[in-house]
Amino acid sequence: MNFQGFTSTLLRSAGRPPLIVRISTLPGLLQASLDAGVRAFCTDMEALREPSGKAACEALKTGNNMHFLQTDVAIPVHESSLKARLSHGSVSIDCLNLRANSSHTPSDQIVTAWRTIESHTSNGLPLLGLADVDIASLRLIYSTAMTKPSTVMNRPFTQNQGDREVRAFCQEHSIVYQADLTMMDSLEVSEDHPASQLRSLTGLETTAQAVQALMVGLGAGLVLDVPNEHEVQKTVRSLQQVRNWTYVYAARFRELLAEFQRDLENLK
Repeated sequence: MNFQGFTSTLLRSAGRPPLIVRISTLPGLLQASLDAGVRAFCTDMEALREPSGKAACEALKTGNNMHFLQTDVAIPVHESSLKARLSHGSVSIDCLNLRANSSHTPSDQIVTAWRTIESHTSNGLPLLGLADVDIASLRLIYSTAMTKPSTVMNRPFTQNQGDREVRAFCQEHSIVYQADLTMMDSLEVSEDHPASQLRSLTGLETTAQAVQALMVGLGAGLVLDVPNEHEVQKTVRSLQQVRNWTYVYAARFRELLAEFQRDLENLK
């Protein structure tokens, strides 16, 4: 299925929680996420071979099968390990992300690895994506590849200007930008920061929740890496809380989004 439906440029118009939850062998995490309305997941395929991982596969196969599952592969890409990942019979992979690690990987190696995974799109793999990629590598892949990237997963708060160039490129070319916020502690938030203001206006528990909501407002999907199912539920509730607030205060939310965008562009 098309992951694009899980993201929105306006938080209040998102039909589902715009989350990509990392699932492992933690019992109950996937089912709790499904119960909360989450339909997109990121995992290590080896984890799905564990007993609780097999149970996760069964959970994904129930209902209407409207789920999105992505996994990743590192450079160098080995054909044998790649085939093993894609031949897992219990559940289908919707997207394979190439972890480019652009700051340490020469561009020619990234292109070679992309061509390797690109050759598997004819075997039922519908989408390819990139992770940890800079703007130069993203442009190179997009301009030379037969199969264009459908997703990009980056950490915006470890990049200059909040990964502005990559996010803008993704928006221009209809690539889903997935914000991995595991390094969000590097973001300095003052009392007059738009995230602090949004927290105060909406009654959110934490400023981190406000940052998540603002990233969604900019059109990103959120990659959520949490220790338990309770945290998934809290994140979903906080996004719903902000969404409900925007029904009345849409103009104020747009103002905060504009301020947040400017703050991101000033990150050094």
